[in-house]
Amino acid sequence: MTREPRNVLVVEDDADAATALTEALDEAGHRVIGPFHSAESAEAATALHQIDLAVLDINLSGEASGIDLARSLKSRWGVPVIFLSGETLTDPAEVGLAKATISKPYSTADVLKAVQELEPLH
Repeated sequence: MTREPRNVLVVEDDADAATALTEALDEAGHRVIGPFHSAESAEAATALHQIDLAVLDINLSGEASGIDLARSLKSRWGVPVIFLSGETLTDPAEVGLAKATISKPYSTADVLKAVQELEPLH
């Protein structure tokens, strides 16, 4: 099943992982917003771009976490989120913020599959 290209916000503070994700999403035909290394810079960009979904690392540089950013994206715009994490989420409120959680280390194929499986916002 093929889906329309999406505007995907990428927030990952590991430069190599961010580059790999950006390249994979771009090659799959999606429009990448980012990558950003902090929740603060990503949130500023959401005011300038339409975001269809967000791929967020949970632990980021800066004061806010990916969880904080997910809460904001969901409450302000209803943006669906895919979490990338090296740790297991146990708080039901945090787990419920994401449509999917992909454990690190992950492959870009895992992320592309999760992006494809999400229903479009529009």
